Amino acid sequence: FRLITAAALLEAGVNPLQSFCYTKFKGAWIRPKHLSNRDPKDCNHLPEAISTTDNSYLAFVSHTQLTADKLKKSALNLGFDRRYSYFGLPYELSVAHIPSDPIQRAKTAVGLIGSKMNVLHAAMFTAAIASDGTLKSPRLVEKIINEAGHEIEAPTFPAMANGVSPSTAARLRRILKNAIH
Repeated sequence: FRLITAAALLEAGVNPLQSFCYTKFKGAWIRPKHLSNRDPKDCNHLPEAISTTDNSYLAFVSHTQLTADKLKKSALNLGFDRRYSYFGLPYELSVAHIPSDPIQRAKTAVGLIGSKMNVLHAAMFTAAIASDGTLKSPRLVEKIINEAGHEIEAPTFPAMANGVSPSTAARLRRILKNAIH
């Protein structure tokens, strides 16, 4: 869920290079001090936080920059809590429960509780980041060849969810590319 939170932060206008200072926590032990104290020796920005899995950063910044409603709206835009027809195949619903309690919401923002994503939805989200930010219906085949050996043009499918803006998708792409280099 960390990438969903990162997308929500970018959509909310957080500058990815803005540095935030916070109090670090270990594991799932988020306490009120982690959401309010600013420890000047622990500072980070979004690209580094994503590449190093800095949950303390994401918990603090999501708490200070996102309401529960904004995080939930981003999750809905990114296809959570929605039933889709995946070619009539059975699947488990991707869910995002966003609590109003600040500690529980911070745990949700970093993916410790409250969310579950099915593998097809994860592929759709990844494809949205790789393209224009729109969640599109997945394709299960790369191409179709008829009996004569000619490729049949695949049908285009409508968007399944709003996703994120093209600029947010581009920023997430850069962050993820830099994380692996």
